[in-house]
Amino acid sequence: MRQILEAFAPLSDRFQIYSLVPTVLNSLALRQLVGPDLMTFVMGLANEEVIYVNSNFTDLGRASSREDPNYLRILFILQRASLSGGGRPTEEWQKRQMFRLDGAESETSKQWLVDLKADVHRVVDSRPVTRRSKIAILDTGIDWGHPAFRELVDAGRIIPKSFIEGLPADQDSSGHGTHAAHVLLQVAPNSKLFIARVIEDGSQAEFDRNISAIVEAIKWAVSQGVDIISMSFGYRVANAEIKAAIRDAFHKGVILLAAASNSGANPRFPISFPASMRQVICVHSSDGNGNPSTLNPPATPDCNFTILGEHVAAAWPRRLYTERTDNLRVASGTSIATPIAAGFAALILEYAAQNGPENEVVTRWMQLRHCDEMRKVFGALARERSGYRSIAPSSLFDYHGEEMHQRVSARINDILDSL
Repeated sequence: MRQILEAFAPLSDRFQIYSLVPTVLNSLALRQLVGPDLMTFVMGLANEEVIYVNSNFTDLGRASSREDPNYLRILFILQRASLSGGGRPTEEWQKRQMFRLDGAESETSKQWLVDLKADVHRVVDSRPVTRRSKIAILDTGIDWGHPAFRELVDAGRIIPKSFIEGLPADQDSSGHGTHAAHVLLQVAPNSKLFIARVIEDGSQAEFDRNISAIVEAIKWAVSQGVDIISMSFGYRVANAEIKAAIRDAFHKGVILLAAASNSGANPRFPISFPASMRQVICVHSSDGNGNPSTLNPPATPDCNFTILGEHVAAAWPRRLYTERTDNLRVASGTSIATPIAAGFAALILEYAAQNGPENEVVTRWMQLRHCDEMRKVFGALARERSGYRSIAPSSLFDYHGEEMHQRVSARINDILDSL
């Protein structure tokens, strides 16, 4: 039992997180208990509120006396992880891999959105909208009747479509899709949204069942001529059908963004699929000051962008949450950061397509309608923070005076010329 107990190694001072370490694989006693294929018993992807544990620790513990203090400690860890039965993760545990609900919006997240309006929206909205960015959100649907969407629904700027039989796209039984749509619209209020309902509540089992729904939703988004697809979900293992659909969208000029995952320091599953694909912009979360979130997986050279994703208030289905009169709820996670990054990409596209005097336009703005080019623009606007690159919208738009549009357009033109 000592060898089993030593496998619970602390990974964080802030949270009670434990993980099976690779040295446990060398335990002869463990191999005798669970058989040669030990890795099939190891769970991955937990979040900051739970424990990483071996899915069969309950069975392993039976090899020792139930009065053994080590055995009791293992059971306590399992209880903290909210596991039941044979130690399998509950659906609630799996859903928390998408995002985390918080109590209150942070002052830094509020200020980030205030600064966005003061710096970015001030510049973008000072000229007529020539072309609206079109964004597809693949998620849990949308609360169509929420007050936050009333004007857009009336204007025909939210197009819902469900890819799950019996579940309308204009409803949301989870809340995540509604939150993502409103978060995105806070960043890019002039956009047109295409809501693709591909899941009901976000459990891993449901994701596994709905692969064909995700594939068809990507194809539908491409057929609607969207500029951007936002995907706030992830798989531990790549799927060939989804991969093919994403590659097709990429080659047709669609900008794709996906959540990195909320696995924290778990080294076994650092970046989820499809965020791990080269054709997708991988998005991590940060606080309002640009500091990386502790729930982020480790950054890699190709997956290190962060943007606001902590303690963000946005619309929530009215029938699911009644504690606030404004019908908003606060959430955190890389899946919250993903629609925010998608919204910022939409703002860049919207501004670049605007008409104006010759010295105030982006001459080759169509180049931005490609994932690789937008990734490079993000890189030019990002600031290094603890191994991640924090996207700073104000670094592009924080200009004033008569030469404001000339300077912003020149900056974008310079970035495009350097690509």
